[in-house]
Amino acid sequence: MVDIAIGYDNDIDAVIAVLRDEAAAFSTEEAWAWKFDSVPDVLGVESLGDNGVSIRVLLRTKAGMQNEVAREY
Repeated sequence: MVDIAIGYDNDIDAVIAVLRDEAAAFSTEEAWAWKFDSVPDVLGVESLGDNGVSIRVLLRTKAGMQNEVAREY
């Protein structure tokens, strides 16, 4: 799981659309595709904080690949 914090002044729907597009493109890149177990999923708003909104992205990977994939994403 990757949580991405954005400010309240951002358009949440637009940010989610960008995250979906980027996750789909990332998971099909030749260098990274083999590390995924399934298609990434942007789950949406995870929490509301003092300074912004946290959006959660689920990147299902093969064992031991989760940290590397999360950092790259």
